[in-house]
Amino acid sequence: MRFIKEVVSDILYVSKLTGTKNKKRLIAISITFSQLSAAVDIFIIGLFAYLITGQQTQITFLDLTAIFFEKNPIFILVIVVLRFLFMFSQSYILRKIEFDVTKNLKEFMLQEVFDKRSYSVSDSYFYINELSGHIGYFYSNFAGFVNHVLQVLILGTYLIISNLFVLSIFGFGTILLFFPIKKIIKISRNYVDKSYSTMRQSMDEIERVVENVFLIKILKKENEEIKKFSTTLELLNSHLMNNHSFNLINGYLPSFLTLFILGIIISFFKSVTNLTLDFIGVTLKLFNSFSLVSISFSNIMNSHVHITKFKDLQLNKKKLINDNFVIEKTNEIIFDNVTFSYEGVENPIFKDLNLKLPKQKHIIITGDNGSGKSTLLGLASGIYFANKGLVSSFSNKFGYVSAQPYIFKDSLRSNLVYGSEKKNVLDADLLSLLTKFKVFKSQSENNLNRQITNKSLSSGQMQKIGFIRAIISQPDVILLDESTSNLDYDSKLIVFKILKEQKITIINSTHDPENFDFADLHIKINVVEGQRKVSFDS
Repeated sequence: MRFIKEVVSDILYVSKLTGTKNKKRLIAISITFSQLSAAVDIFIIGLFAYLITGQQTQITFLDLTAIFFEKNPIFILVIVVLRFLFMFSQSYILRKIEFDVTKNLKEFMLQEVFDKRSYSVSDSYFYINELSGHIGYFYSNFAGFVNHVLQVLILGTYLIISNLFVLSIFGFGTILLFFPIKKIIKISRNYVDKSYSTMRQSMDEIERVVENVFLIKILKKENEEIKKFSTTLELLNSHLMNNHSFNLINGYLPSFLTLFILGIIISFFKSVTNLTLDFIGVTLKLFNSFSLVSISFSNIMNSHVHITKFKDLQLNKKKLINDNFVIEKTNEIIFDNVTFSYEGVENPIFKDLNLKLPKQKHIIITGDNGSGKSTLLGLASGIYFANKGLVSSFSNKFGYVSAQPYIFKDSLRSNLVYGSEKKNVLDADLLSLLTKFKVFKSQSENNLNRQITNKSLSSGQMQKIGFIRAIISQPDVILLDESTSNLDYDSKLIVFKILKEQKITIINSTHDPENFDFADLHIKINVVEGQRKVSFDS
Protein backbone atom coordinates (compact mmCIF):
# COMPACT_ATOMS: atom_id res chain seq x y z
CA MET A 1 0.00 0.00 0.00
CA ARG A 2 2.88 2.33 0.80
CA PHE A 3 4.38 1.66 -2.62
CA ILE A 4 1.08 2.47 -4.38
CA LYS A 5 0.90 5.78 -2.50
CA GLU A 6 4.47 6.54 -3.56
CA VAL A 7 3.61 5.70 -7.18
CA VAL A 8 0.57 7.99 -7.17
CA SER A 9 2.66 10.77 -5.59
CA ASP A 10 5.34 10.36 -8.27
CA ILE A 11 2.75 10.42 -11.04
CA LEU A 12 1.36 13.71 -9.75
CA TYR A 13 4.90 15.11 -9.39
CA VAL A 14 5.90 14.34 -12.98
CA SER A 15 2.52 15.50 -14.30
CA LYS A 16 2.86 18.87 -12.60
CA LEU A 17 6.48 19.23 -13.69
CA THR A 18 5.84 18.43 -17.36
CA GLY A 19 2.40 19.99 -17.73
CA THR A 20 0.80 16.80 -19.06
CA LYS A 21 -2.96 17.42 -19.19
CA ASN A 22 -6.15 15.33 -19.08
CA LYS A 23 -4.48 12.17 -17.77
CA LYS A 24 -7.06 11.55 -15.03
CA ARG A 25 -9.89 11.88 -17.55
CA LEU A 26 -8.14 9.65 -20.09
CA ILE A 27 -7.33 7.01 -17.46
CA ALA A 28 -10.95 7.06 -16.25
CA ILE A 29 -12.22 6.61 -19.83
CA SER A 30 -9.72 3.81 -20.44
CA ILE A 31 -10.84 2.03 -17.26
CA THR A 32 -14.49 2.38 -18.31
CA PHE A 33 -13.83 0.80 -21.72
CA SER A 34 -11.76 -1.94 -20.10
CA GLN A 35 -14.55 -2.89 -17.69
CA LEU A 36 -17.13 -2.80 -20.47
CA SER A 37 -14.89 -5.15 -22.42
CA ALA A 38 -14.65 -7.51 -19.41
CA ALA A 39 -18.44 -7.46 -18.95
CA VAL A 40 -18.98 -8.22 -22.64
CA ASP A 41 -16.46 -11.09 -22.43
CA ILE A 42 -18.43 -12.65 -19.58
CA PHE A 43 -21.66 -12.27 -21.50
CA ILE A 44 -20.23 -13.73 -24.73
CA ILE A 45 -18.75 -16.74 -22.87
CA GLY A 46 -22.09 -17.43 -21.15
CA LEU A 47 -24.04 -16.83 -24.37
CA PHE A 48 -21.90 -19.20 -26.45
CA ALA A 49 -22.05 -21.86 -23.72
CA TYR A 50 -25.85 -21.64 -23.80
CA LEU A 51 -26.19 -21.59 -27.59
CA ILE A 52 -23.74 -24.48 -28.18
CA THR A 53 -24.51 -26.85 -25.26
CA GLY A 54 -27.71 -25.46 -23.74
CA GLN A 55 -25.95 -24.90 -20.40
CA GLN A 56 -27.35 -22.05 -18.34
CA THR A 57 -25.26 -19.74 -16.16
CA GLN A 58 -27.52 -19.90 -13.08
CA ILE A 59 -27.72 -16.09 -13.27
CA THR A 60 -31.31 -15.31 -14.23
CA PHE A 61 -30.63 -12.04 -16.06
CA LEU A 62 -27.91 -13.58 -18.26
CA ASP A 63 -30.01 -16.67 -18.99
CA LEU A 64 -33.01 -14.57 -20.06
CA THR A 65 -30.77 -12.37 -22.20
CA ALA A 66 -29.26 -15.49 -23.83
CA ILE A 67 -32.77 -16.62 -24.81
CA PHE A 68 -33.37 -13.22 -26.44
CA PHE A 69 -30.12 -13.50 -28.44
CA GLU A 70 -31.05 -17.05 -29.48
CA LYS A 71 -34.20 -15.65 -31.02
CA ASN A 72 -32.42 -12.59 -32.47
CA PRO A 73 -28.96 -13.87 -33.52
CA ILE A 74 -28.10 -10.71 -35.47
CA PHE A 75 -27.45 -8.95 -32.15
CA ILE A 76 -24.62 -11.42 -31.43
CA LEU A 77 -22.62 -9.68 -34.16
CA VAL A 78 -23.41 -6.31 -32.60
CA ILE A 79 -22.01 -7.51 -29.26
CA VAL A 80 -18.85 -8.81 -30.97
CA VAL A 81 -18.34 -5.46 -32.71
CA LEU A 82 -18.88 -3.59 -29.44
CA ARG A 83 -16.27 -5.79 -27.75
CA PHE A 84 -13.76 -4.90 -30.47
CA LEU A 85 -14.52 -1.17 -30.11
CA PHE A 86 -14.16 -1.31 -26.32
CA MET A 87 -10.82 -3.14 -26.51
CA PHE A 88 -9.48 -0.88 -29.28
CA SER A 89 -10.49 2.30 -27.43
CA GLN A 90 -8.99 1.13 -24.15
CA SER A 91 -5.65 0.22 -25.78
CA TYR A 92 -5.61 3.39 -27.88
CA ILE A 93 -6.12 5.61 -24.84
CA LEU A 94 -3.38 3.85 -22.85
CA ARG A 95 -0.91 4.41 -25.67
CA LYS A 96 -2.01 8.02 -26.04
CA ILE A 97 -1.27 8.60 -22.35
CA GLU A 98 2.16 6.96 -22.74
CA PHE A 99 3.08 8.90 -25.90
CA ASP A 100 1.79 12.24 -24.55
CA VAL A 101 3.77 11.87 -21.33
CA THR A 102 6.89 10.83 -23.27
CA LYS A 103 6.53 13.79 -25.65
CA ASN A 104 6.05 16.31 -22.85
CA LEU A 105 8.92 14.84 -20.85
CA LYS A 106 11.27 14.95 -23.85
CA GLU A 107 10.37 18.61 -24.39
CA PHE A 108 10.88 19.28 -20.68
CA MET A 109 14.29 17.57 -20.65
CA LEU A 110 15.42 19.39 -23.81
CA GLN A 111 14.44 22.67 -22.15
CA GLU A 112 16.40 21.53 -19.09
CA VAL A 113 19.46 20.95 -21.27
CA PHE A 114 19.15 24.48 -22.67
CA ASP A 115 18.42 26.08 -19.28
CA LYS A 116 20.70 24.09 -17.00
CA ARG A 117 23.65 24.22 -19.41
CA SER A 118 25.64 21.64 -17.47
CA TYR A 119 24.55 18.26 -18.86
CA SER A 120 27.11 16.25 -20.80
CA VAL A 121 26.22 15.11 -24.34
CA SER A 122 25.71 11.49 -23.29
CA ASP A 123 23.52 12.49 -20.32
CA SER A 124 21.45 14.76 -22.58
CA TYR A 125 20.80 11.92 -25.03
CA PHE A 126 20.05 9.48 -22.22
CA TYR A 127 17.63 11.71 -20.32
CA ILE A 128 15.79 12.96 -23.41
CA ASN A 129 15.39 9.58 -25.10
CA GLU A 130 15.79 6.64 -22.70
CA LEU A 131 14.54 8.11 -19.43
CA SER A 132 11.56 9.90 -20.99
CA GLY A 133 10.43 6.74 -22.79
CA HIS A 134 10.57 4.62 -19.65
CA ILE A 135 8.56 7.15 -17.64
CA GLY A 136 5.90 7.29 -20.38
CA TYR A 137 5.79 3.48 -20.24
CA PHE A 138 5.34 3.77 -16.47
CA TYR A 139 2.14 5.80 -16.94
CA SER A 140 0.50 3.38 -19.38
CA ASN A 141 1.36 0.43 -17.14
CA PHE A 142 -0.15 2.13 -14.11
CA ALA A 143 -3.40 2.72 -16.00
CA GLY A 144 -3.26 -0.89 -17.24
CA PHE A 145 -2.73 -2.15 -13.71
CA VAL A 146 -5.86 -0.38 -12.49
CA ASN A 147 -7.80 -1.78 -15.46
CA HIS A 148 -6.72 -5.37 -14.82
CA VAL A 149 -7.41 -5.18 -11.07
CA LEU A 150 -10.98 -4.05 -11.75
CA GLN A 151 -11.37 -6.78 -14.36
CA VAL A 152 -10.29 -9.36 -11.79
CA LEU A 153 -12.96 -8.03 -9.40
CA ILE A 154 -15.69 -8.21 -12.05
CA LEU A 155 -14.73 -11.70 -13.22
CA GLY A 156 -14.27 -12.89 -9.64
CA THR A 157 -17.72 -11.62 -8.68
CA TYR A 158 -19.27 -13.59 -11.53
CA LEU A 159 -17.50 -16.79 -10.47
CA ILE A 160 -18.50 -16.33 -6.81
CA ILE A 161 -22.11 -16.24 -7.91
CA SER A 162 -21.63 -19.21 -10.25
CA ASN A 163 -19.58 -21.67 -8.16
CA LEU A 164 -18.03 -20.47 -4.92
CA PHE A 165 -16.62 -23.89 -4.00
CA VAL A 166 -14.47 -24.27 -7.11
CA LEU A 167 -13.41 -20.64 -7.02
CA SER A 168 -12.18 -21.11 -3.44
CA ILE A 169 -9.79 -23.81 -4.75
CA PHE A 170 -8.35 -21.34 -7.24
CA GLY A 171 -8.27 -18.68 -4.52
CA PHE A 172 -6.12 -20.94 -2.35
CA GLY A 173 -3.72 -21.40 -5.28
CA THR A 174 -3.58 -17.65 -5.79
CA ILE A 175 -2.59 -17.11 -2.16
CA LEU A 176 0.25 -19.59 -2.64
CA LEU A 177 1.44 -17.57 -5.63
CA PHE A 178 1.69 -14.29 -3.73
CA PHE A 179 5.05 -14.92 -2.08
CA PRO A 180 7.01 -16.23 -5.11
CA ILE A 181 5.60 -13.43 -7.29
CA LYS A 182 6.60 -10.84 -4.69
CA LYS A 183 10.14 -12.26 -4.66
CA ILE A 184 10.33 -12.38 -8.47
CA ILE A 185 9.20 -8.75 -8.79
CA LYS A 186 11.88 -7.67 -6.30
CA ILE A 187 14.60 -9.52 -8.24
CA SER A 188 13.35 -8.07 -11.53
CA ARG A 189 13.45 -4.52 -10.15
CA ASN A 190 17.03 -5.06 -9.03
CA TYR A 191 18.03 -5.99 -12.58
CA VAL A 192 16.27 -2.89 -13.94
CA ASP A 193 18.33 -0.77 -11.55
CA LYS A 194 21.51 -2.45 -12.81
CA SER A 195 20.37 -1.97 -16.42
CA TYR A 196 19.84 1.74 -15.81
CA SER A 197 23.42 2.22 -14.57
CA THR A 198 24.93 0.10 -17.35
CA MET A 199 22.91 1.92 -20.02
CA ARG A 200 24.30 5.24 -18.79
CA GLN A 201 27.79 3.77 -18.84
CA SER A 202 27.33 2.65 -22.47
CA MET A 203 26.16 6.15 -23.47
CA ASP A 204 29.24 7.66 -21.81
CA GLU A 205 31.46 5.27 -23.76
CA ILE A 206 29.77 6.19 -27.04
CA GLU A 207 30.30 9.89 -26.36
CA ARG A 208 33.96 9.36 -25.45
CA VAL A 209 34.67 7.32 -28.61
CA VAL A 210 32.80 9.65 -30.98
CA GLU A 211 34.56 12.72 -29.59
CA ASN A 212 37.99 11.08 -30.00
CA VAL A 213 37.45 8.95 -33.10
CA PHE A 214 40.36 10.52 -35.03
CA LEU A 215 42.82 9.91 -32.21
CA ILE A 216 41.58 6.35 -31.69
CA LYS A 217 41.99 5.52 -35.39
CA ILE A 218 45.40 7.17 -35.67
CA LEU A 219 46.67 5.20 -32.67
CA LYS A 220 44.97 2.06 -34.03
CA LYS A 221 43.03 1.49 -30.83
CA GLU A 222 39.72 0.61 -32.57
CA ASN A 223 39.72 -3.07 -31.60
CA GLU A 224 40.47 -2.28 -27.98
CA GLU A 225 37.65 0.30 -27.83
CA ILE A 226 35.21 -2.08 -29.54
CA LYS A 227 36.15 -4.85 -27.09
CA LYS A 228 35.63 -2.51 -24.14
CA PHE A 229 32.25 -1.37 -25.52
CA SER A 230 31.26 -4.98 -26.26
CA THR A 231 31.96 -5.93 -22.63
CA THR A 232 29.65 -3.16 -21.42
CA LEU A 233 26.91 -4.21 -23.87
CA GLU A 234 27.23 -7.86 -22.82
CA LEU A 235 26.71 -6.81 -19.21
CA LEU A 236 23.72 -4.67 -20.23
CA ASN A 237 22.19 -7.54 -22.22
CA SER A 238 22.70 -9.88 -19.27
CA HIS A 239 20.78 -7.52 -16.96
CA LEU A 240 18.03 -7.01 -19.56
CA MET A 241 17.64 -10.74 -20.24
CA ASN A 242 17.56 -11.58 -16.53
CA ASN A 243 14.86 -8.97 -16.03
CA HIS A 244 12.94 -10.30 -19.04
CA SER A 245 13.21 -13.92 -17.80
CA PHE A 246 11.83 -13.11 -14.37
CA ASN A 247 9.06 -11.03 -15.97
CA LEU A 248 8.11 -14.03 -18.13
CA ILE A 249 8.00 -16.34 -15.12
CA ASN A 250 5.93 -13.77 -13.24
CA GLY A 251 3.47 -13.50 -16.14
CA TYR A 252 3.13 -17.22 -16.85
CA LEU A 253 2.79 -18.50 -13.27
CA PRO A 254 -0.92 -17.56 -12.78
CA SER A 255 -1.94 -19.15 -16.11
CA PHE A 256 0.11 -22.27 -15.35
CA LEU A 257 -1.49 -22.62 -11.92
CA THR A 258 -4.99 -22.12 -13.40
CA LEU A 259 -4.59 -24.87 -15.98
CA PHE A 260 -2.87 -27.15 -13.48
CA ILE A 261 -5.69 -26.83 -10.90
CA LEU A 262 -8.32 -27.08 -13.65
CA GLY A 263 -6.68 -30.28 -14.87
CA ILE A 264 -6.79 -31.75 -11.36
CA ILE A 265 -10.46 -30.82 -10.91
CA ILE A 266 -11.53 -32.22 -14.29
CA SER A 267 -9.47 -35.39 -13.79
CA PHE A 268 -10.38 -36.23 -10.21
CA PHE A 269 -13.33 -34.10 -9.02
CA LYS A 270 -15.48 -33.55 -12.13
CA SER A 271 -18.58 -35.19 -10.66
CA VAL A 272 -18.28 -33.20 -7.43
CA THR A 273 -17.66 -29.73 -8.82
CA ASN A 274 -20.25 -29.69 -11.62
CA LEU A 275 -18.27 -27.40 -13.91
CA THR A 276 -20.03 -25.54 -16.73
CA LEU A 277 -18.44 -24.17 -19.92
CA ASP A 278 -19.13 -20.60 -18.92
CA PHE A 279 -17.41 -21.14 -15.54
CA ILE A 280 -14.34 -22.64 -17.22
CA GLY A 281 -14.22 -19.84 -19.79
CA VAL A 282 -14.56 -17.05 -17.23
CA THR A 283 -12.04 -18.77 -14.93
CA LEU A 284 -9.44 -18.81 -17.73
CA LYS A 285 -10.25 -15.16 -18.46
CA LEU A 286 -9.92 -14.34 -14.74
CA PHE A 287 -6.47 -15.82 -14.41
CA ASN A 288 -5.38 -14.25 -17.66
CA SER A 289 -6.38 -10.91 -16.10
CA PHE A 290 -4.59 -11.95 -12.91
CA SER A 291 -1.46 -12.58 -15.01
CA LEU A 292 -1.84 -9.13 -16.53
CA VAL A 293 -2.17 -7.63 -13.04
CA SER A 294 1.07 -9.32 -12.05
CA ILE A 295 2.87 -8.27 -15.25
CA SER A 296 1.68 -4.66 -15.14
CA PHE A 297 2.58 -4.37 -11.45
CA SER A 298 6.04 -5.76 -12.21
CA ASN A 299 6.37 -3.24 -15.05
CA ILE A 300 5.31 -0.47 -12.69
CA MET A 301 7.97 -1.56 -10.21
CA ASN A 302 10.58 -1.69 -12.96
CA SER A 303 9.62 1.61 -14.59
CA HIS A 304 9.44 3.22 -11.17
CA VAL A 305 13.22 2.84 -11.04
CA HIS A 306 13.40 5.41 -13.83
CA ILE A 307 10.85 7.78 -12.35
CA THR A 308 12.79 7.62 -9.07
CA LYS A 309 15.99 8.50 -10.93
CA PHE A 310 14.16 11.38 -12.60
CA LYS A 311 12.92 12.68 -9.25
CA ASP A 312 16.41 12.44 -7.78
CA LEU A 313 17.72 14.30 -10.80
CA GLN A 314 15.23 17.12 -10.29
CA LEU A 315 15.37 17.32 -6.50
CA ASN A 316 19.16 17.09 -6.24
CA LYS A 317 20.21 19.08 -9.29
CA LYS A 318 22.53 22.00 -8.82
CA LYS A 319 20.76 25.29 -8.43
CA LEU A 320 20.86 27.32 -11.61
CA ILE A 321 22.47 30.62 -10.65
CA ASN A 322 21.76 33.02 -13.52
CA ASP A 323 23.45 35.83 -11.64
CA ASN A 324 26.79 34.06 -12.06
CA PHE A 325 27.02 35.46 -15.59
CA VAL A 326 26.56 39.22 -16.04
CA ILE A 327 27.07 41.87 -18.72
CA GLU A 328 29.03 44.90 -17.53
CA LYS A 329 30.68 47.93 -19.07
CA THR A 330 34.24 46.73 -19.09
CA ASN A 331 37.06 45.94 -21.49
CA GLU A 332 37.46 42.30 -20.44
CA ILE A 333 35.73 38.99 -19.88
CA ILE A 334 36.51 38.32 -16.23
CA PHE A 335 36.44 35.00 -14.35
CA ASP A 336 36.23 35.80 -10.65
CA ASN A 337 36.78 32.79 -8.38
CA VAL A 338 34.79 30.53 -10.74
CA THR A 339 34.02 26.90 -9.91
CA PHE A 340 32.15 24.69 -12.38
CA SER A 341 31.20 21.02 -12.69
CA TYR A 342 28.76 19.21 -14.97
CA GLU A 343 25.46 17.87 -13.66
CA GLY A 344 25.93 14.62 -11.76
CA VAL A 345 29.73 15.04 -11.55
CA GLU A 346 31.28 15.73 -8.16
CA ASN A 347 34.79 16.77 -9.19
CA PRO A 348 34.79 20.30 -10.69
CA ILE A 349 36.27 21.00 -14.12
CA PHE A 350 37.50 24.35 -12.81
CA LYS A 351 37.87 25.40 -9.20
CA ASP A 352 38.38 28.97 -7.96
CA LEU A 353 39.43 30.08 -11.45
CA ASN A 354 40.54 33.70 -11.87
CA LEU A 355 41.15 34.88 -15.43
CA LYS A 356 40.88 38.01 -17.59
CA LEU A 357 40.34 37.92 -21.36
CA PRO A 358 40.91 41.40 -22.85
CA LYS A 359 38.58 42.98 -25.39
CA GLN A 360 39.44 42.99 -29.13
CA LYS A 361 42.32 40.57 -28.73
CA HIS A 362 42.87 37.16 -30.33
CA ILE A 363 43.30 34.67 -27.48
CA ILE A 364 44.17 31.04 -28.11
CA ILE A 365 43.49 28.30 -25.56
CA THR A 366 45.42 25.02 -25.63
CA GLY A 367 45.33 21.84 -23.60
CA ASP A 368 44.93 18.08 -23.91
CA ASN A 369 41.63 16.41 -24.76
CA GLY A 370 39.32 16.69 -21.78
CA SER A 371 41.28 19.50 -20.19
CA GLY A 372 38.28 21.86 -20.34
CA LYS A 373 38.94 24.10 -23.35
CA SER A 374 35.37 23.88 -24.67
CA THR A 375 34.02 24.27 -21.14
CA LEU A 376 36.00 27.49 -20.77
CA LEU A 377 34.40 28.81 -23.97
CA GLY A 378 30.98 27.89 -22.58
CA LEU A 379 31.60 29.74 -19.34
CA ALA A 380 32.97 32.80 -21.13
CA SER A 381 29.83 33.06 -23.27
CA GLY A 382 27.22 32.25 -20.61
CA ILE A 383 26.35 28.91 -22.21
CA TYR A 384 27.35 27.36 -18.89
CA PHE A 385 26.72 29.08 -15.56
CA ALA A 386 29.32 28.79 -12.83
CA ASN A 387 28.32 26.84 -9.72
CA LYS A 388 30.24 29.41 -7.70
CA GLY A 389 31.91 32.70 -8.52
CA LEU A 390 31.16 35.20 -11.29
CA VAL A 391 31.81 35.57 -15.00
CA SER A 392 31.33 39.11 -16.31
CA SER A 393 31.43 39.97 -20.01
CA PHE A 394 31.43 43.25 -21.90
CA SER A 395 28.89 41.85 -24.41
CA ASN A 396 26.33 39.12 -24.95
CA LYS A 397 26.75 39.11 -28.74
CA PHE A 398 28.69 35.94 -29.53
CA GLY A 399 29.51 34.02 -32.71
CA TYR A 400 30.65 30.40 -32.75
CA VAL A 401 32.54 28.14 -35.16
CA SER A 402 33.30 24.49 -34.30
CA ALA A 403 35.12 21.62 -35.97
CA GLN A 404 31.76 20.36 -37.27
CA PRO A 405 29.48 23.39 -37.79
CA TYR A 406 25.73 22.90 -37.68
CA ILE A 407 24.51 22.27 -41.25
CA PHE A 408 20.87 21.37 -41.79
CA LYS A 409 18.92 20.30 -44.86
CA ASP A 410 17.77 23.61 -46.30
CA SER A 411 18.91 26.31 -48.68
CA LEU A 412 22.45 27.67 -48.60
CA ARG A 413 20.99 31.05 -47.60
CA SER A 414 19.10 29.60 -44.61
CA ASN A 415 22.25 27.92 -43.36
CA LEU A 416 24.29 31.11 -43.69
CA VAL A 417 21.81 33.40 -41.90
CA TYR A 418 20.86 30.91 -39.16
CA GLY A 419 20.62 33.06 -36.01
CA SER A 420 20.61 36.31 -38.02
CA GLU A 421 17.20 36.01 -39.70
CA LYS A 422 15.95 39.23 -38.08
CA LYS A 423 18.90 41.28 -39.34
CA ASN A 424 17.65 41.33 -42.97
CA VAL A 425 20.99 40.19 -44.32
CA LEU A 426 21.55 41.19 -47.95
CA ASP A 427 22.21 38.48 -50.53
CA ALA A 428 25.03 40.60 -51.89
CA ASP A 429 26.85 40.42 -48.55
CA LEU A 430 26.44 36.65 -48.44
CA LEU A 431 27.72 36.22 -51.99
CA SER A 432 30.67 38.50 -51.26
CA LEU A 433 31.68 36.40 -48.24
CA LEU A 434 31.20 33.12 -50.15
CA THR A 435 33.62 34.44 -52.73
CA LYS A 436 36.02 35.86 -50.16
CA PHE A 437 36.22 32.57 -48.26
CA LYS A 438 36.39 30.58 -51.53
CA VAL A 439 33.80 28.15 -50.20
CA PHE A 440 33.10 26.69 -53.64
CA LYS A 441 35.28 26.24 -56.69
CA SER A 442 32.93 27.95 -59.13
CA GLN A 443 30.63 30.97 -58.87
CA SER A 444 27.70 28.89 -60.11
CA GLU A 445 27.79 26.96 -56.84
CA ASN A 446 27.14 30.17 -54.91
CA ASN A 447 23.43 29.80 -55.64
CA LEU A 448 21.82 30.83 -52.33
CA ASN A 449 18.62 28.94 -53.11
CA ARG A 450 20.20 25.55 -53.69
CA GLN A 451 19.64 22.84 -51.09
CA ILE A 452 22.59 21.67 -49.01
CA THR A 453 23.13 19.10 -46.27
CA ASN A 454 26.08 17.95 -44.20
CA LYS A 455 26.38 15.10 -46.73
CA SER A 456 26.65 17.34 -49.79
CA LEU A 457 29.47 19.49 -48.38
CA SER A 458 33.05 18.73 -47.44
CA SER A 459 34.13 19.26 -43.82
CA GLY A 460 36.18 22.28 -44.96
CA GLN A 461 33.18 23.85 -46.74
CA MET A 462 31.08 23.38 -43.63
CA GLN A 463 33.68 25.15 -41.51
CA LYS A 464 33.82 28.07 -43.95
CA ILE A 465 30.03 28.35 -43.85
CA GLY A 466 30.35 28.38 -40.05
CA PHE A 467 32.78 31.34 -40.28
CA ILE A 468 30.44 33.27 -42.61
CA ARG A 469 27.49 32.58 -40.29
CA ALA A 470 29.48 33.91 -37.33
CA ILE A 471 30.63 37.07 -39.13
CA ILE A 472 27.16 37.81 -40.56
CA SER A 473 25.69 37.81 -37.04
CA GLN A 474 27.92 40.83 -36.24
CA PRO A 475 29.22 39.54 -32.89
CA ASP A 476 31.47 41.32 -30.47
CA VAL A 477 33.12 38.02 -29.58
CA ILE A 478 33.77 34.99 -31.81
CA LEU A 479 34.35 31.63 -30.14
CA LEU A 480 36.42 29.19 -32.18
CA ASP A 481 36.53 25.53 -31.15
CA GLU A 482 39.01 23.66 -33.39
CA SER A 483 37.46 25.78 -36.12
CA THR A 484 40.21 25.26 -38.72
CA SER A 485 40.89 21.58 -38.07
CA ASN A 486 39.33 20.50 -41.39
CA LEU A 487 40.86 23.22 -43.58
CA ASP A 488 43.77 22.77 -45.95
CA TYR A 489 46.79 25.09 -45.85
CA ASP A 490 45.50 27.58 -48.45
CA SER A 491 42.06 27.75 -46.83
CA LYS A 492 43.65 28.41 -43.43
CA LEU A 493 45.57 31.34 -44.90
CA ILE A 494 42.31 32.79 -46.25
CA VAL A 495 40.59 32.38 -42.87
CA PHE A 496 43.54 33.83 -40.94
CA LYS A 497 43.60 36.88 -43.20
CA ILE A 498 39.88 37.50 -42.66
CA LEU A 499 40.19 36.96 -38.90
CA LYS A 500 42.95 39.56 -38.71
CA GLU A 501 40.61 42.06 -40.38
CA GLN A 502 37.91 41.61 -37.73
CA LYS A 503 37.97 44.26 -35.01
CA ILE A 504 36.45 41.90 -32.47
CA THR A 505 37.47 39.62 -29.61
CA ILE A 506 38.42 36.08 -30.67
CA ILE A 507 38.67 33.26 -28.14
CA ASN A 508 40.17 30.32 -29.95
CA SER A 509 40.39 26.74 -28.58
CA THR A 510 42.91 24.78 -30.62
CA HIS A 511 45.39 21.92 -30.65
CA ASP A 512 47.58 23.77 -33.17
CA PRO A 513 48.76 27.05 -31.60
CA GLU A 514 51.59 27.32 -34.15
CA ASN A 515 49.00 28.05 -36.83
CA PHE A 516 47.97 31.18 -34.94
CA ASP A 517 51.29 32.95 -34.49
CA PHE A 518 49.43 36.24 -34.94
CA ALA A 519 47.42 35.67 -31.73
CA ASP A 520 47.83 38.24 -28.96
CA LEU A 521 47.61 35.88 -25.95
CA HIS A 522 48.05 32.17 -25.30
CA ILE A 523 46.28 30.46 -22.40
CA LYS A 524 47.40 26.96 -21.41
CA ILE A 525 45.29 24.44 -19.47
CA ASN A 526 47.33 21.72 -17.78
CA VAL A 527 45.83 18.85 -15.81
CA VAL A 528 47.99 18.06 -12.79
CA GLU A 529 46.81 15.26 -10.49
CA GLY A 530 43.23 15.78 -11.63
CA GLN A 531 43.34 19.57 -11.09
CA ARG A 532 43.22 22.09 -13.96
CA LYS A 533 45.92 24.73 -13.91
CA VAL A 534 45.17 27.72 -16.15
CA SER A 535 48.03 30.04 -17.01
CA PHE A 536 49.21 32.50 -19.67
CA ASP A 537 52.07 31.34 -21.88
CA SER A 538 54.72 34.02 -21.81
